[in-house]
Amino acid sequence: MNSARDTRGHGTHTSSIIAGNYINDASYFGYASGIAKGVAPRARLAIYKVSWDEGSYCSDALTGMDQAIADGVDIISISMSSRANEVPLHRDFLAIGSFSALEKGVLVSTSAGNKGSSGNEIIRNGYPWFLTVTAGTIDRWFAGTLALENGISITGWTTFVGNAIIRDLPLVYDNRRVSCDKVFSYIPYGIIICNGFRPLSYQIECIAETHAMGAIFIASGPISSEIEFMKETPCPCILITQTDGIALIQYYKSTSKPLANMTFFQTVRNFEA
Repeated sequence: MNSARDTRGHGTHTSSIIAGNYINDASYFGYASGIAKGVAPRARLAIYKVSWDEGSYCSDALTGMDQAIADGVDIISISMSSRANEVPLHRDFLAIGSFSALEKGVLVSTSAGNKGSSGNEIIRNGYPWFLTVTAGTIDRWFAGTLALENGISITGWTTFVGNAIIRDLPLVYDNRRVSCDKVFSYIPYGIIICNGFRPLSYQIECIAETHAMGAIFIASGPISSEIEFMKETPCPCILITQTDGIALIQYYKSTSKPLANMTFFQTVRNFEA
């Protein structure tokens, strides 16, 4: 597309973070409803397209930054990562372009990458002459609730957006299949409890292919580290903490007919993950 418009949505996404206008009654399919806006809704944007479907080149990025400086912008926001661990500083396009911007009094804000601490590095674009922006947390929890028949209510993380009525269904906990690491050969009637050590994304995929009525995933570690795999929830399921998982299994073993309800589209505020 021979224009500054994007074809994958990334540019639109980052631009809305910067200067998105006020939108009333915004939500994520019913979660976290409220007013959405960018950091500076009254800012004026100049868009320079430097990455194309046909490929991305350092020379295009440098040219775009040079043009932005020549046009008199105040800030350059660029969501691209340099290869600081692979190329020397004097050949790093972001290091070169941002240093030129600094000489002209233009602040350059860059992304820190997407790997976090799970890869071999904490951040990218960590040079001292530009602003490196990392991910943060929010004070909202996209939640679903598991209500047990004994009166205990457990709140967990979910982004399930489908229409599901899950009431008075039996809990299913098979000690031989607690990891939910394979697609069931039959569809169990009830809410399946998954308590394994296989990657959560794989367990979710198996449950989705099984077309289960509902599922509860017990986190294998801190729940904040597992949420990444729950960005899209293709099945009626909730992720709960290990502590809540212990209470859930104790209830399951305490009665011959363990029953539960599941509800979705809840938002818990003032929560720190």
